[in-house]
Amino acid sequence: KGAIHNYINITEENFSDITIEYGYSEAHKKDPDRALRILKREVEKNPNCIREKYYYAREFYYRKDYVTCLYWLDKYLEVGSWLAERAEAYLLRAKCYWNISEGEKARREVLMALNINANFKEAILLMAEMSFEKNAKQWEQMAKTADNTNVLFIR
Repeated sequence: KGAIHNYINITEENFSDITIEYGYSEAHKKDPDRALRILKREVEKNPNCIREKYYYAREFYYRKDYVTCLYWLDKYLEVGSWLAERAEAYLLRAKCYWNISEGEKARREVLMALNINANFKEAILLMAEMSFEKNAKQWEQMAKTADNTNVLFIR
């Protein structure tokens, strides 16, 4: 389902243990703005869309347009309910704030992601990176026990 970043539309009753691996196609190399154009069209055509807002925000992050990314993440978080995706959105907000030198806001956003999923290893490690040395060591210890259960993307 979806014009871009297609997904299998299943419910918990149809749960499967299938793992999907993804990557970039040759089309991305030939036309790096393809996803941005498609997502722009989708959010303009359907203001009530949900996932597209998250992925649209991500396109701005890739382009280092952190302010626009934050704007679209806010729009996504107003309507998004899938917890794994919401945790990802908070992590991305943290990265944006960190990149624009808003450390306190960045740390609050990581805590929002961890409030959703305490096993989100990437979020814990980002908190370690953004913390003072004494706290960083504790976050790194915590990351060793994180197993990424219910994480949307494992990078």
